Amino acid sequence: MSNEIRRYKETETGVDKMCKLMQDLANEAAEQAAKKAAHDKSVEIAENSINEGVSISVTAKITNLPIYEVEAIAERLGKKTA
Repeated sequence: MSNEIRRYKETETGVDKMCKLMQDLANEAAEQAAKKAAHDKSVEIAENSINEGVSISVTAKITNLPIYEVEAIAERLGKKTA
């Protein structure tokens, strides 16, 4: 096992593979963070829309959130969903 670790630390091929792996992981983390930020913004827009009296169906369309999630947001805010 120590030979394998040494290969990844000390050979050009091993270092290249580790760098690519780390870059892939960083890219994946950045993509997940961007998706979460976009979702959080959609939830914020849904909350504002619902508080302004916009219907559940219209709110779902403008935020691209599923109806069930918009209904849950409305319920959490104490707004009627029907």
